[in-house]
Amino acid sequence: MKKTSSEVPISRENSVNISKYAQKQNKYPDLNIILFYLLNIIRSKYSLPFCLSILMLLYMQTVKPVIIGDGHEYFAMTISLFNHLSLDLQPADIAMRAAIEQSRGIYFPPTQDYYGYAKALNGNYYPIHFWAYSLASLPFLFILHFFNINELSSLQITNAVLLLASFWVITYCFEDKLQRLIMLAFSVVNPIVLYIGWTGAEVFSYSFVVMAISFAVAKKYNLAVLLSSIASLQNPPIIMFTLYLIYLGLRDSNFDFNNLKKLILSSAITVVPYIFYMIYYHVPNLIVSSGVSTFSNMSISKFINLFTDLNFGMILYIPVLFILAVIALFIGVKKKDDKIIFLWVTIVLMVTITTTQGNWNPGIMYIHRYCTYMIPVITLIVLYSLKYYSSVLSARLLGITLIIGFTLSFFTISGCMHDYDYSNYVKFSKLSQYAIVCAPELSNPPYENFGERSIGEEVDYTKNLPILFVYDGNVRKILTDYAHITDIEKFIEPEYKNETIKSIEKSGIGYINSHEIILPSYVDSSKIRILYHWKDDKYVTYATNA
Repeated sequence: MKKTSSEVPISRENSVNISKYAQKQNKYPDLNIILFYLLNIIRSKYSLPFCLSILMLLYMQTVKPVIIGDGHEYFAMTISLFNHLSLDLQPADIAMRAAIEQSRGIYFPPTQDYYGYAKALNGNYYPIHFWAYSLASLPFLFILHFFNINELSSLQITNAVLLLASFWVITYCFEDKLQRLIMLAFSVVNPIVLYIGWTGAEVFSYSFVVMAISFAVAKKYNLAVLLSSIASLQNPPIIMFTLYLIYLGLRDSNFDFNNLKKLILSSAITVVPYIFYMIYYHVPNLIVSSGVSTFSNMSISKFINLFTDLNFGMILYIPVLFILAVIALFIGVKKKDDKIIFLWVTIVLMVTITTTQGNWNPGIMYIHRYCTYMIPVITLIVLYSLKYYSSVLSARLLGITLIIGFTLSFFTISGCMHDYDYSNYVKFSKLSQYAIVCAPELSNPPYENFGERSIGEEVDYTKNLPILFVYDGNVRKILTDYAHITDIEKFIEPEYKNETIKSIEKSGIGYINSHEIILPSYVDSSKIRILYHWKDDKYVTYATNA
């Protein structure tokens, strides 16, 4: 039987038509290929940062574009770069900033036009804070401007993108699954998320510190040093961590001098802010030269307060992580682990430098700004200590402890995100209220913090002394200077009177605490009254609003 072919002959004309059709189809993305890559991501170690990216995209839909912190200054820098690729603030920049802010119902008086700026030797006005954060936000301002979307979101989008980048870098760099899980978990459930909507450089510095740590763990020290140096452009205390990374890279290269040169070269960007201000002002740092940050501001009280304050202290937001880091210090000393010991030295130096700041109660979002970029370093200390939990029992206890810590941080941060009160820093938190009511001696924050929280605003609290914290008609705590000691000495318990008066006379200012410990079932905020001196010997009663 003759075999017949079932194939249909294709003419040259048909071949050309089919080819054109295929080309037309190739213009569109193949959904199967897209799904294939998405499934690969979901099945890989990148599944968590991928999901976090989706969640961040959804969260950003709820973030209201605002100007808070130093945002008025940073936004002006971004606009100046957008308009003329320079940092001098020009009238056109001021007009553009005002138009954008006013379109969102934000109004600043003309007296604030040059807020955060200082007149340079050439007659132009340049920002007091460095401009790396604004430079990072410039691409997003371009995109938003091009699509006619409110440009005010550029700083907040920058925060979100940098934070997400840190999540992806953690996933890429950490090969050890347990270390990766801990670092990622405590980076996601972290008080830095409170600053995503904050128009300041906190997320910028935090994210670059996290990325620096990640590459250091992967032993890519040159890149780690570079990233840490970028973080320090906005927060100079991070230079101490950069030095630690240089030591780490040198240590792992058996102190090779050639490697040291590469590491130092990687950190060269650190000096850019100082060169910038030397060119325009002939001083290396405007904040220091203006007296805002000086050694005379340093105090042990502020040092301890950054960790333990009942409003913004680090221990409130990462309690278990912080305690594990302290335990790691003892382990490190016992085991002579220089990585852990030197990291703690780094933390101490970073905190010490921050205490030179004159304004210790600035606008913050619950946790203190200066704590944010130190938290990744605290986490790294814990990661270094993991190898010492070698027994099955200790490993299980550590796992349970970390889960408890994660849960506590999650609920604390969730509560803050729910309230999201911009004026939180001039109010007493529930915990600080409870401490002052029950045992006043346990809560003795720097005077500035107590004074401004009592009055409810950033003011010169020394003009309102004495300040009396009263609960249910009983004076629990007083902040006074010696000039007004006669006004309040009747509230000092007789057995402590002479000692207290002498102490305040010597220092010029101090606390008077009730030594009576009371333990009510709960502290009723409506029963709290704060009295402070006004003028003409009149006192104002302030009801707490926490």
